[in-house]
Amino acid sequence: MRILANVRAPHADIGDVRFPRQKGIAMWFPKLPGRCNSIIVSAFLAAWTLVALSSFCFSAEPVLLGPTLDSQEKTPVDKKPAKSEPPQGFPYSPLRFDEDMWGTYLERQNEYLVKLGEVDQGPPERKIHVFADGGFFMMHTYFSRPNPAFIISGKPTAAMPSPNFEFHVDFAPVVNLTVINDEGWGVRGTWQQLDESVPINRFSSSDSTGKTTVSSVPVFGVPGFTTPGPVGKALGIVKDKVNFSDHLRFTDFDTEIIKEFRWGPWLLLTGGGVRYLYLSQSYDAFRINTGTVTKTTGSGAGKTTTTLKLIEDSDRVDSGRNFGGAGPAGILEVHYRLGRFPVWLYGNANGAVFFGREETESFERTVERLQTTVKKGTSSKISNLSTSHELEATTSTSKVLTTADFEVGVNTAIPYGRVLLLLRVGLAEQIIFDGGNATSPLGNTEFFGMRFTAGVSY
Repeated sequence: MRILANVRAPHADIGDVRFPRQKGIAMWFPKLPGRCNSIIVSAFLAAWTLVALSSFCFSAEPVLLGPTLDSQEKTPVDKKPAKSEPPQGFPYSPLRFDEDMWGTYLERQNEYLVKLGEVDQGPPERKIHVFADGGFFMMHTYFSRPNPAFIISGKPTAAMPSPNFEFHVDFAPVVNLTVINDEGWGVRGTWQQLDESVPINRFSSSDSTGKTTVSSVPVFGVPGFTTPGPVGKALGIVKDKVNFSDHLRFTDFDTEIIKEFRWGPWLLLTGGGVRYLYLSQSYDAFRINTGTVTKTTGSGAGKTTTTLKLIEDSDRVDSGRNFGGAGPAGILEVHYRLGRFPVWLYGNANGAVFFGREETESFERTVERLQTTVKKGTSSKISNLSTSHELEATTSTSKVLTTADFEVGVNTAIPYGRVLLLLRVGLAEQIIFDGGNATSPLGNTEFFGMRFTAGVSY
């Protein structure tokens, strides 16, 4: 049998093997050994074709006669109860993908790309996250009971200020450090301090008739003073001036173990630990009187002039109360994310019980310095009188204080490289129950204001 190959291409490719061909050259195929009757071969091929067509038609008949998407109903047969879990692995596929499965697939894909050299293998993912922020509170201190600076008896004069201490807004620094892992467990420490003073500047209280007097606030263990003083009234020198001040210092430090829980846009943080509190309040009152008076007796050669110079007639009262203690503390904090923006509304509530000791110290000092000059004729005599009195009183007792803190506000996190910039603004209220004031252990000490903090998360 001869076949003439007339192809356009100079050669043909089959896999990696090339067969050269030349145009117009006959290709000879030798005849296979043995004989084959063409009639028998034709009959065999026709029979095989008929069988193939019959099998195709019978297999396609149910679909061609009744095309439907519904599954065919079959006679129920006894079967073993199906397993509750679907078959796993190839060729089965899970019915749904949860977050863990997606994470596993992404990790495998990343490993595959790293092996192929398509992407660079970055640093290992951090398992611990650190949050550090600092800022300040703009706090206003006030008390549930009056916090008097002095006591007025009679009709006050126009020069006299308000008899109560009025605290103003002051700044209180705050520092927070939190370390937390991917499971939501962590440790947090917070420190804050408020140190402020309220002065009442010196003013005059010199009513020689005694109808209007100013007295220091009674404190533990000392009598205090009243203006005009007894020495000045006796000498006829009434030029008393007084001033007062109140000082408060508040230091708070706590360490807590915390746990985070997340549900969609919600984040709940709860925890407990140990909290330390130091509260110090002091009261200062000062009175001073100076002046000169001259008296003359006799006449002529027996004339005598007596000059009394009151160098100092003063009283100082200092009293301080301080509490230091520690105890268990608890926290509950809620955050809610606003949509897809990196902005959260938050609110938290803290509480603690402190076991410690309260000490009260009082001190009063009275100083009298008088110079007397007696002049008779051409001779004169000078004498000095100086006295100083001091009283002290101290007491210490065990005490239990409780605190409650509340805060609401908004915070945000701004990505910057591998860190997050944190900003927080909120309203804060803190109450120290039975904290008292500088002169009394009764009543609550309260702080209200705004919080401004900034920090980073890594």
